[in-house]
Amino acid sequence: MLDALSGEKSGTAADRTVSLDVFRGITVAGMILVTNPGTWSAIHSPLAHADWHGLTPTDLVFPFFLFIVGVSITLALGRRAESGGSKRDLYLKIVRRTLIIFALGLLLAGFPAMSSLLFASRVCCSESQFATSLPQSSS
Repeated sequence: MLDALSGEKSGTAADRTVSLDVFRGITVAGMILVTNPGTWSAIHSPLAHADWHGLTPTDLVFPFFLFIVGVSITLALGRRAESGGSKRDLYLKIVRRTLIIFALGLLLAGFPAMSSLLFASRVCCSESQFATSLPQSSS
């Protein structure tokens, strides 16, 4: 990786593709911008999804993200193959990471009221206000 101040290549960090990192950063910034445009009542037209027959920058964020994922996986698997690691170790790492991400998704989906609780605890001041702000069960 290049040192930002000296411009010399340092061997301590993994070699990274700077253009991919920049593209990833721009895409994540775009994701944040189109998800939180400020106010939904006065949204700037490029930040809204197009009708069926159109295209806006917002419609390009997800395809860009998928492109970045594909390139990153290709580069990562290529480096692993070059380093001489066994395929078994590679597959075990892929399965382990998949299971962790899946478990995190289940955890987040299993606690839908968690964001309400966290928001209520930050906004409300007293315990009585906090208790009345909790989501009521429908049963």
